[in-house]
Amino acid sequence: MLPKNRLLSQLLVLVCLGLLSGCVASASASNMEGKIMNTSSWKTHCVGRYLIDLPPWAEAELKTTYDIFSSGAAEIAYMDGVKKEDLQKIVEQRVAALAKVTNKKTKSPMYIATKNLPNGGVAIVQWDTTVSSAMQKVECYFVSKGQRQYVFKYTPEASPKYLEDALQRCVTIAENLYSREPGEIPAMQGFCVPRGIVTLNQLKLTGISMFESSRLIFFFPEYPNASFVFYAKKIMNTPRKLLDQLDVEYILWGHKDKKVIRKGRHDAGPVYGEELCVSGVGRSGVTDYACNWGSPGKEDDLAHPHLSLNLETNSDKSRQSSFPNQAELLGVWDAIIKSIRLRPGAI
Repeated sequence: MLPKNRLLSQLLVLVCLGLLSGCVASASASNMEGKIMNTSSWKTHCVGRYLIDLPPWAEAELKTTYDIFSSGAAEIAYMDGVKKEDLQKIVEQRVAALAKVTNKKTKSPMYIATKNLPNGGVAIVQWDTTVSSAMQKVECYFVSKGQRQYVFKYTPEASPKYLEDALQRCVTIAENLYSREPGEIPAMQGFCVPRGIVTLNQLKLTGISMFESSRLIFFFPEYPNASFVFYAKKIMNTPRKLLDQLDVEYILWGHKDKKVIRKGRHDAGPVYGEELCVSGVGRSGVTDYACNWGSPGKEDDLAHPHLSLNLETNSDKSRQSSFPNQAELLGVWDAIIKSIRLRPGAI
């Protein structure tokens, strides 16, 4: 039998080795290197007031909204293929269709009024639903300024109390909406929307701030069943850090053998950021990945919105891994985060 003091010494050594091995495993998991990607041919996308670079073959769709306390979010949507000269007919058809439908609550037509907007746009005021007298909406059609005139649609909701605010918001956006060509990175201040830019730095109506948000959804053909989302939103409350919100247990729900492959601080240049990447085996027996990156932003600050980048793969559809290896996954992930930055001149 070993002397008591020697046994204690060996136990201490074993405990220390166990702690050390655990620390090494944690450190290697948190700092796993990604493949160095060649990004020289990548193209820049304008997302709200921020920029992000992606390969030219990436399939990307930009969605932008303006939020306001008194109404829900409304998307500023580019109407592909619609010309300014088509707008009169579109409005006439919409007014006629709304006039034929009766609001069961008010016993009046859904159509309420029409208002002209700057630069040839039109706003159609209507009831929100056929059974509501509490909410209305303003179906706005904008015509952008600039060399090419594009048509956009924006439909905020508003209670009758805030209807004039909603109409004024439409007027203000119409006065400050300029056309933007695909891939064009504007130098002027403002907020990029699909095929346009709203040249405003702050929009306040009767003391209420607008809370702009933008979302870029993108896919890479060479990485099947992998979807990415980049999101930027001006926030109105105290921000929370990413790692304070996420729980590994709820990431890749239903997957087995989950492992944390990245966790911790990951800045995008001067932008503070945190990340969490998890792998897990799906029902098909193939490894899937879920990566989250976020910057909390600052309250009511256009230059420091809440930013997030999310990646998730789903092997159940094809029964094959989206990425050839983990190093390539992390290489693409790192390259995208590295490209995130505030657009010069946006503020």
